Amino acid sequence: MLSSLSFALIFMVGFISAQFNFFDGMFRHQEQHQPSGASQWAAHSEGISCNRYLCPATLECVRAPRECPCPNVEDIKCIIPDVDNRDGATVLCVRGQNECADVERLSKKQWM
Repeated sequence: MLSSLSFALIFMVGFISAQFNFFDGMFRHQEQHQPSGASQWAAHSEGISCNRYLCPATLECVRAPRECPCPNVEDIKCIIPDVDNRDGATVLCVRGQNECADVERLSKKQWM
């Protein structure tokens, strides 16, 4: 009886030790994972030489933010003029049948 109890105890200690070594090894390998999308984007954008405006979605170098292309080919760029700043504008990329008409209609709506 004592031998079977000691055998079971040794078996359990070995099993538990193996489990902790597995988890310990698993967590040590986290340092080797691929960089996240944000850090990849930052590294790639730093490598692009642009002395004007670098579009955040497409990483194209343009003169002003309103000249940035939409990231998806099927999107349509809507430019909403700024009321206070004549040179300023808001740019939206939309997709759909009504394209920019809904955006223009909503931008002219008076909020109370």
